[in-house]
Amino acid sequence: MRIRSTNRTPYLSRRDQLRLGIFAALMGFVVLAMQQASRPESWYWLTGVPGLQPESKVESPVKAQPKVDFSVDAEEETLPKGVVRVVQNVPKPDLNSNDPESGTQAGPSETDLIIDPELLAQIKDNSVGIRDSERDLHYFMLAKARDTPLEMLEKSARDDVAFSVLMNESPKFIGQLLTIKGELRGLRPYGAGRNEHGVDHLYEAWIKTLDAGDNPYRVLCSRIPQGIPQGMEIEPGTVVKITGYYFKRYGYPAHDHRLHVAPLILAPEVYWFRQRPARDRNAEDGGIVPYILGLAAIVGSIIAILLWQFRKSDREFERQHLKRFTAAPQGAIESLDGLATVDVHDALRQLAEADSGMTSPPPVENAGRETEVDEGETT
Repeated sequence: MRIRSTNRTPYLSRRDQLRLGIFAALMGFVVLAMQQASRPESWYWLTGVPGLQPESKVESPVKAQPKVDFSVDAEEETLPKGVVRVVQNVPKPDLNSNDPESGTQAGPSETDLIIDPELLAQIKDNSVGIRDSERDLHYFMLAKARDTPLEMLEKSARDDVAFSVLMNESPKFIGQLLTIKGELRGLRPYGAGRNEHGVDHLYEAWIKTLDAGDNPYRVLCSRIPQGIPQGMEIEPGTVVKITGYYFKRYGYPAHDHRLHVAPLILAPEVYWFRQRPARDRNAEDGGIVPYILGLAAIVGSIIAILLWQFRKSDREFERQHLKRFTAAPQGAIESLDGLATVDVHDALRQLAEADSGMTSPPPVENAGRETEVDEGETT
């Protein structure tokens, strides 16, 4: 007997599709939550901004680097009083490249960030201050960094150049965009001076990084964040990041009345990793934690309810469809009414009797033989 069913298994029903969609959405939510939780800044609200930590991206050469030379080259010859040096045959930067009213381009591109090598050839390392032949290019690069979106600068900048590499191979990096992160040790307004590039406000920052030891970077920028500590004796703990053009090894008079050199970077602004006071952070955390725990409880409850409904639906599906698949077709039971039936006990008894008849003579035959023998003896 063959049972045929015309009902199709509803694996592609709307209910199953809805369940699969909900599972896919939950998986996507989990993946996004994992990505967000893997970012350290996502937990700053709870732990605060950490101090300056070593970054694995910075290239620390395995071999010992040659000792960095911080000495300053002999300055150009001193002119007599009242005599002015005239610098001739100095290439001039293209002023229209930073002119917003020129209309030549809709906006700066990554190609526009490249400085002409002919202009960079004017820069001389280990000289005190900005030389006359470098001054116009100095303001030009400051204006270009100021007028370029910070996101574009960071996208084109390198953040894997160690301090020793930069100091020993300075000509290789002149004019390139670099990103450094360190502690701010000094910040003060700096006179912009007269120039043709619209640079009116400048700030001088001194930044120390982990790989530089006590040797700072000198940074000139056009903007600073509101509330950032200022002065030349800033306590450790003010972590900042800057992205800008590396200009040269800049010579300056150090505190010990000797000339020293430091990497000079021309940046648009200083990014400050703000640290909230512990008291304020704890107060805010005390108000945020209950909301986070409540949200986690709501999400957990929703997931538990969905799983319970899915399990209930699975049991109902199993009960209904299993009964349908194992039930006899309509009229099959009625067709068995005319068939002869056999009692189970009678069948078992017959089998037992047949089994005993194979091991001994039938009772009837034995009885007949015994009667014949008795009659012969009697005769």
